[in-house]
Amino acid sequence: MINCNRERVLFNHIQILNIMFDIILEISNAIIIAACLSFFLLKKDVNTVKNYPGYRCIIVGFSLLLMGSILDITDNFPALNNFIIIGDTKVEAFLEKSFGSLLGFIMLARGFYKWLPAVTELHKTKHDLEKTLSELDTLQGILPICSHCKKIRNDNGDWTQVDDVMKNTANINFTHGMCPDCAKKLYPDLN
Repeated sequence: MINCNRERVLFNHIQILNIMFDIILEISNAIIIAACLSFFLLKKDVNTVKNYPGYRCIIVGFSLLLMGSILDITDNFPALNNFIIIGDTKVEAFLEKSFGSLLGFIMLARGFYKWLPAVTELHKTKHDLEKTLSELDTLQGILPICSHCKKIRNDNGDWTQVDDVMKNTANINFTHGMCPDCAKKLYPDLN
């Protein structure tokens, strides 16, 4: 009889530990989902992010997942079973599984499906802009140029043709032509 009571007490303790572990996991899940939702809602540049396609779907998806997660916590408390929406009832299970989890994940997937291409395009545009700015930086500064022959002095003190300097520093190639003023000076017989 005493041995049977010990087994029953041990079984009850294990059940309580399982319920407590379940509650801890469900609360942790709700906290993580709430943190993700607040990240999207409380971002510094939230007005910019709101304009991205899929933003609203992501917010709705995280909100539904949070609702389902909170409902999931309530089914561990038998005292809440008297209520229709919370506790361990069929309505709660339906809301938790279909609206909270299933619809939440669908909305989240749809939101990210729309949002990720916009973020990728933004990243590509940023990369292109940074590349262009770095190319502009190579063209900025003061270049010592000969007032007569227009050669440019480099950092070593050597004088180089303008087209060679531009080709080497800015990756610009030149094609040679002649302006009308120079053509009249050099070839006065031509009209």
